[in-house]
Amino acid sequence: MAALVAVGAGLHVAAYYVQHHSELGIFETVLTVAIPLSAYVPGVFVLYTILTFSFDPFHLLLLVVTAAVLVAGVLMARAGVSLEWCLLVLSATPWVTVVGYETIGHRHNEAVPAGG
Repeated sequence: MAALVAVGAGLHVAAYYVQHHSELGIFETVLTVAIPLSAYVPGVFVLYTILTFSFDPFHLLLLVVTAAVLVAGVLMARAGVSLEWCLLVLSATPWVTVVGYETIGHRHNEAVPAGG
């Protein structure tokens, strides 16, 4: 999952921005985190589908909500909101999947080994 490494690199770029060692603006800095994050999360779902030979329609809902959170962080940056708030919103992106799995998705996961 090279995208996860790229998220870390984006956070490094954000650290440079905070330390005033970057020529990028807030919007471009947020994109260095948001773009790889937008590749990582769907990658997790694709791997799940491949490894379990199953597809859960609930994953589509999780992906839509995840995309909304990503877009919100990027739009906040475009509107001039501080980098810290934009990154805080982006950090909520993986939590969409975690909360979705813990509330509903685990039921499907329990049924997969049984052939459900």
